[in-house]
Order: sequence, then structure tokens, then C-alpha cells
Amino acid sequence: MKLKRLLFIFIGLMLSGCALSPTIKQPATYTPDPLRQAEPGAPTSNPFFTKTATLYASTPISIIPDITKTIGAESFTSTPVLTSTPVPHTPRPTPNDGSLLHEDFSDELSGWDRNTGSESTADYADGQYRIFVANPNREIWANPGKWFPDGIKIDVDVKYGKGPIHSDYGVICGYVDPNNFFALTIGPDGWVEIFKRLNGERSTLYSEIKNPNIKEKGNHLTAICGAQTLTLFVNDTQIAQVSDPYLPGGDVGLIAGSFEDTKVEFYFDNLVVMPLGQ
Repeated sequence: MKLKRLLFIFIGLMLSGCALSPTIKQPATYTPDPLRQAEPGAPTSNPFFTKTATLYASTPISIIPDITKTIGAESFTSTPVLTSTPVPHTPRPTPNDGSLLHEDFSDELSGWDRNTGSESTADYADGQYRIFVANPNREIWANPGKWFPDGIKIDVDVKYGKGPIHSDYGVICGYVDPNNFFALTIGPDGWVEIFKRLNGERSTLYSEIKNPNIKEKGNHLTAICGAQTLTLFVNDTQIAQVSDPYLPGGDVGLIAGSFEDTKVEFYFDNLVVMPLGQ
């Protein structure tokens, strides 16, 4: 009996010792396979390796103005103002200063195109003429519907309203139709461009990225169109001149355009068209 009791005690102690001191299983050591180290994302420390995405900083892109700015220009066509009662209108006489056209845009029935929309606008606004461009790489223009001989000088005041300064505005001369005209333009950021549309093809005759004579908030433009020569003055300083054998007589106009950025707005006022030599 004593031998049996001793045997039970010995077995009990053995079982108790196992419960108090369990064996802890150690993790297996990971040995990387040298043949897999060339693979992107291969584990290097343990078999449960989790690949973490690496964030790469993008290389800054230098924005270089497109000095050709070949875009599809669109012209507004005149939309009549519908009223229930016809409005009598007596055209304001042109001042006796020899001018061919004198426009302060105080008379909303003086004949300029009038189009207003959510994407683009060309219309009278508070005694000025406003052009608003909401789409990228778009030019909007407006005309009074007149004809002028070859050999005129156009003066106009232009005020920058809002939107990106990387945009442009200016005057049109030799306007025959939407596919044939000349434009002399500048931008609030110093941009200068003289271009033409001939049979629907737009081509740059002169361009400059940054002219120091241009003010951001507003400028006085003078464009001389005649003798197959186009000359542009800003604030009484000549900044560009080109020659073109196709320069004809035609209508004048106002133009504004956007580049990549949108929602640009300009106000035009005090437009005077004079024959050359006066």
C-alpha cells in the first residue's frame, strides 16, 4: 500500500510540475532565400512581411506658356433683346472730333453683340462692356456690326475684373467674318500676342511672354491697323509691330480669352476709332 501511495504522489507531482511550468513554443527563425531578394517587396526579416507602399514625390512640372496658343475661337452672334413694347432708339451722335466710332457703352442699344450665359458672356454692364470666359482655352469676342476702311487707330481702356492673370484681352480689326480677322492682345501677367484668323486657320504673328509695360489691373490699348502693318501700344508705349499682306478693311471688335484656367472677366470702356493721320 505504501508503495502504491508513493507511486500516486510521484505521478501527481509530475502532473503538477507540468501545469506550473508549461513549455513556451518559440517562433521559428526566418532565413531569407537569397534567390528571392532581387524581387521587389521580398521579405527580409520574417515570413509575415507586409509590404508598405512607398510614396514618391512627384517632380515639379515647369509651366511654360504656349506661345502659339492654338485654340478654337468662337464668336458670339448678336441676340436681339426681346421686349413686349418696342423701345424707340435714337443713336447717340459721334463727337465732332473726326472719329469713326466713339463708344462709352452707356447706351445698351448702340449695336454691340449681346449674349449672356453661364459659360460665357459678352454684354453691356454698368456703362462698360463686359466679357466673361468660363471655359478653358477659349476666346470670346464681340463686334458693333460696322465696316471701317484699312487704316484706322483704335483706343480703348480695359480693366481686369477677376480670374487668373494668365489670360488675355484686346481689340480686333479687319474683321470680315468669324474666320477672317486680326487681333492685338495682352494679358494681366504681361503676355503679348498679335494673331490672325485667315480662312479659319489661327496663326500667331507676334508673341511675348512678359512685357514690363503691362499693368495687371488695367491698361490703355492703342492698336494701329493699316498699310499692311499692325502696331500695338500699351499705356502710350509701343510694344509690338508686325506686317501682313492680308490686312483688309472690316469691322472692329473686343476680345478676351482664357488659357488652362477659367472664369476670367474684363471690362472695356471709352472705345474710339480714328482714321490714320488724325
